[in-house]
Amino acid sequence: MRLSPPTEARQRPAFTLIELLVVIAIIAILIGLLVPAVQKVREAAARAQCQNNLKQMGLALHGYHDNYKYMPPACLKQAIQDNGQSYKAMFWSGLILPYIEQGPIWTQIQSFSAATDWTTGGFLLAQQTSIPIYRCPSTTDEQFYNEGVTGRASCSYGVVSSGSVGNPSGVRPGDNNNHMDDGSAGAVVFTINGTAYPQLVHARFDGVFAQNTKRSINSIVDGTSNTIAICERFRVPGAGLGSSVNGGVSTGQATGYYAVGCNYTQNQSSSFSGSIGVPINLMDTGMLGYAGFRSRHTGGVNAVFMDGSVRFLSDATSDGVRLGIGTYAGGELFTLD
Repeated sequence: MRLSPPTEARQRPAFTLIELLVVIAIIAILIGLLVPAVQKVREAAARAQCQNNLKQMGLALHGYHDNYKYMPPACLKQAIQDNGQSYKAMFWSGLILPYIEQGPIWTQIQSFSAATDWTTGGFLLAQQTSIPIYRCPSTTDEQFYNEGVTGRASCSYGVVSSGSVGNPSGVRPGDNNNHMDDGSAGAVVFTINGTAYPQLVHARFDGVFAQNTKRSINSIVDGTSNTIAICERFRVPGAGLGSSVNGGVSTGQATGYYAVGCNYTQNQSSSFSGSIGVPINLMDTGMLGYAGFRSRHTGGVNAVFMDGSVRFLSDATSDGVRLGIGTYAGGELFTLD
């Protein structure tokens, strides 16, 4: 039997240098087109998650109201500014824990009182627990900070206490963070373990949420769809806010936003509440910027209103609209897109 000679393999021409460069250039162009698209999809997903967070918090506010017949206060705190009483506080975000399926954390802190030590036991653990619903996926804040206590979990949201602080923009530069908790003692509506918790009263506290308040849905005469409840924020890079001092010990809590509660809140109500009167996304490194709301979403911020609806507020939202949505009984006339 005769074997056929092996077929000679064909020679394949190699890419020329020019062809290779063209292929690389095409791949680079495709990547350049793909990356922004991926980033947009990622940001859209993050924005949607942030809106869902706010939706869940809005539902929690109504769950709290259904149970107690009033909205949670911005905080429970014995002290009225500079009166020498206890500055230990439970925040709104701590009070609604049972309504966002965080019952175990609530169990750790529900015995809160003016004598509470938030640096030990379950109170410390609650501060160190990062709660997903309280964190916007787009935030540039670290998840934990060593301020006041080690490993304190940050929070991306705050209740709206005012539509007046910082409003109108450019006219009230004297407004600052301290004005978020500087007022007079009003009626006592909370008595906890025998200790009176007086309301903080001032005309600038025209939002639904303020210190030691009990405001019902019926008190929102401007309408729940016209009144803002919670908005988002992040730390302004390089903000020279410094630290408050308590008995000579720097508490380091004035620089960021937190949930649940803490030991010391003098001049620090803006760590859990704010004013929509401050222009949206104001990147101010002073105390006025600390009182405002901002986000890493392009062009504005997400917010939940008292009717539970979540809306996106543009950076260009006017002074009049911000004032209107910030008050609950101001009677302002405005059009909200």
